[in-house]
Amino acid sequence: FNEGWGQFESDRICRHLKQLDATRIWDATSGWFKQTESDVLSLHVYFHPIIMEESEKPVMVSECGGYSLKFEEHSYSVHSTYGYGFFDDSEALTDAIRKFYLGEVLPEFENGLNGTIYTQLSDVEDETNGFLTYDRKVLKVDADEMRKIADELWSAFRKVCK
Repeated sequence: FNEGWGQFESDRICRHLKQLDATRIWDATSGWFKQTESDVLSLHVYFHPIIMEESEKPVMVSECGGYSLKFEEHSYSVHSTYGYGFFDDSEALTDAIRKFYLGEVLPEFENGLNGTIYTQLSDVEDETNGFLTYDRKVLKVDADEMRKIADELWSAFRKVCK
């Protein structure tokens, strides 16, 4: 369940899903209304710095970023736009993502953060906060810079895990 949308009997459903496939990591209540059966402590972080919580489980920021860059001709709606910060070009968007990951995420590895999931891969309807446009025709970020960010994060994470 994501952010409580339709959430009900989360622990029972999570137990059932784990029986069907024990090889996966299960996040029964992504971001909100924590229960006991999730394999991770799942946080959603927008509009504020990452605040680590104590947990016996691995801590994941399961939603973050979500910065908006809209290409009207590749969008679902020309009238609506949604994101968590708005940018005018790919360079500014990529720079904001770099600053977020290297300035906010990377330092939290020392405090126990195990990973993040950026919102979202592609735009959906009025949400223009993906790496790709709604029609998947435009990559809104610089791919080479994103690889560099990923390499820096992975290198830092491996150092902490030693």
